[in-house]
Amino acid sequence: MTTYTVPFEDFDSDISDGGLGPEVVTDNNQPPLGSFVFGPAYDGTCFIIKDNRLYYCKPKRPEAWPALFYIEVGAPQHPGVSGVFHGGQPYYFTKNDIYYIQGTGNNLFQPVPMEAKTGAQSGRGAISIDGKGMIHTGPDGLYLFANSRDQKITEDSLEPIFRGDTVNGMAGVADLSTSWLHQYRNKLYFGYSSTSGGYPTNIITMNLQNNKLSYDVYNDGSDIIVRAITTDTTNQRLIIGDGTGFVRVIEDASNTQDESSDIAWETQSKDFTLPTRKHFPRWMKYDVDASNATLVTGELILDGVVHHSHTITGSRKTNRRLVGTGNGNKSAVKISGTGPATVYSAEFE
Repeated sequence: MTTYTVPFEDFDSDISDGGLGPEVVTDNNQPPLGSFVFGPAYDGTCFIIKDNRLYYCKPKRPEAWPALFYIEVGAPQHPGVSGVFHGGQPYYFTKNDIYYIQGTGNNLFQPVPMEAKTGAQSGRGAISIDGKGMIHTGPDGLYLFANSRDQKITEDSLEPIFRGDTVNGMAGVADLSTSWLHQYRNKLYFGYSSTSGGYPTNIITMNLQNNKLSYDVYNDGSDIIVRAITTDTTNQRLIIGDGTGFVRVIEDASNTQDESSDIAWETQSKDFTLPTRKHFPRWMKYDVDASNATLVTGELILDGVVHHSHTITGSRKTNRRLVGTGNGNKSAVKISGTGPATVYSAEFE
């Protein structure tokens, strides 16, 4: 190989700067080492959160991040945690606040505080849902920000678990720094850890139409850690990445067994109370299709204790089931079983 260390004997230096062509671009910097990336916006701008700064690239140039293409959002002691697009506009979350990022490009972006009740507690702790708003994780529950209002949506249904209490087999929340939110079809999935410093093993699913809740823990010998969740749009399925590197499909209605065992399930109503007297139940009715189930049991619960239970078989046999003598201040109905079954309704009197 020949190496040239001596310049050419002569060269033309009479050409003007304009004749030499465009200058070399010197501001196509590498992306900053931030904590969260989101975008692109409608014009191709991507965003990176680093400390309390929001960096942005050149439009349609995700490889080019000029050093001065950033804005400061909030105080340095409150760094950014997450960001989402809602209604085509970017929003920036700290643990305590939400900021609307107003503007369309360099030197035009400005953070506008939304005066929300809280922010997001993790990078995946905020999500935009069309027609509903932005749901985000607060330190004491899930919140919905919509129409410039921030409302807690778990106050009535899940308040005890956000205090760390285990209720009816639902583990209390111990750590939200690794929690995540994900929407799939008409359901919102919330994963959280019941151990400090751990990753989510508990999943609460909320129906976005009627706000009904379900709770799941996946187990293949030990509780499965769900570190990531996403939608496989090509195959129309919900997949998770576990703590050991496996990718799994969940919410598959065609699978009614866990390996070779029927899946166990249970559902329970809220506690009903009467303002002036105790409950004196005399009979129960269950509207349940248990024709394909292995076992289904209905239970009447008084003051948190099972007062009477009934075995349910067949399809939608709604005859009365007598209840033993007893009373209580609070009453609830619980139906549990193994194998596929459909619960329509239940009542007691």
